[in-house]
Amino acid sequence: MNPVTQLLNQIIIGNRLVPKVADEACVSDSTVYASCDGRNNPNLEVVKATFVVTGDPRLRRLLEPRGWRLVPDEAQARPQRDAEGELTDVVLAASEAIQQVREAVAPHSPAGRRLSLEEAILIDRSLAEVERQLAEARAAVEALKNGSLTGLRNRKP
Repeated sequence: MNPVTQLLNQIIIGNRLVPKVADEACVSDSTVYASCDGRNNPNLEVVKATFVVTGDPRLRRLLEPRGWRLVPDEAQARPQRDAEGELTDVVLAASEAIQQVREAVAPHSPAGRRLSLEEAILIDRSLAEVERQLAEARAAVEALKNGSLTGLRNRKP
């Protein structure tokens, strides 16, 4: 089994995500299984859908060429709130990532000042959430520029 197939097997089969990945990739469950068990070479749509469903940083590293980063497409980001609310979400997501780093490198952490695989995955997912929130904030500001959303709430000085 090649390394990509092994990784897909661990992520998809290990987490019972076949139906979700199949739906996201617009393929049958059997295609997902075939990509995970070595019968077929991994289907690219399955690989991409697995990343979309899980945000797994190991897939991110697989999909990103050296020196590049996958980030959410701002044109597809849909703000859920006004610009101020979306910017607050960025701060909250970043605070969560900071806390996870602090806990991961604390003296009582299992891996000490190094990150365990689990800690690295958790932090990478938090950073992906920061990026997602930032994309929503940018979309909210763009909508504000176009006059379709309210921006910062009026405040008295």
